[in-house]
Amino acid sequence: MSERRDTALGLLGGSFDPVHRGHVALARRLADAARLSEVRFVIAATPPHRTALVASAPLRLRMLKAALEGIPGFSVEECELGPSATGYTVDTLEFLKRANPGRTLCWMMGFDSFLTLPTWRRWRSIFDLAHVLVGARAGHQAPLPAALKAEIESRSIADHRELKASEAGRIMICRKPVAAVSSSRVRSAARSGELAQDLIPARVARIISDSGAYAGGEN
Repeated sequence: MSERRDTALGLLGGSFDPVHRGHVALARRLADAARLSEVRFVIAATPPHRTALVASAPLRLRMLKAALEGIPGFSVEECELGPSATGYTVDTLEFLKRANPGRTLCWMMGFDSFLTLPTWRRWRSIFDLAHVLVGARAGHQAPLPAALKAEIESRSIADHRELKASEAGRIMICRKPVAAVSSSRVRSAARSGELAQDLIPARVARIISDSGAYAGGEN
């Protein structure tokens, strides 16, 4: 991982219920594409666009820390677990912008989440605060919403060097797909006792097994 921009900070948000290898692979792929040396996984307490989560916030945090242990440049950002956090990405980015003065923020997303962006609170304001890095997922195809297509046409870049031209507002889509892994698939495998190494890090699998977090099915 050479030619990194030390002032840029990658941010991958999610409920991580639980974290899996797809999350880590997406972060690696986008960090490589954008030449980032630091990525923080922003764990949500209660995501506004999600139904009730299965595992508790402390357990999800424990699993996430275990998954990232020993990966250079990867860490957990806990700001959304605070009592004043709203869970909305735009509010989180405003907070992190204040907390990291002088740093360029890069919000990382899978393509399926990116397609829902026009439904997010004050979604266009996100481009005032950060660049948006998008990773494709193997086998995922869906039409673009018209509003999102217009943003891509005006903001899209193909080279990481173009990120340096402004502090925010660019969209970079990494077309090389990562493996199609989902948290729901991991939860299903956990219920059936078939958690495999290709789905989830061994340390996380042990925590799931010991806690029995997903043994009872979905809430």
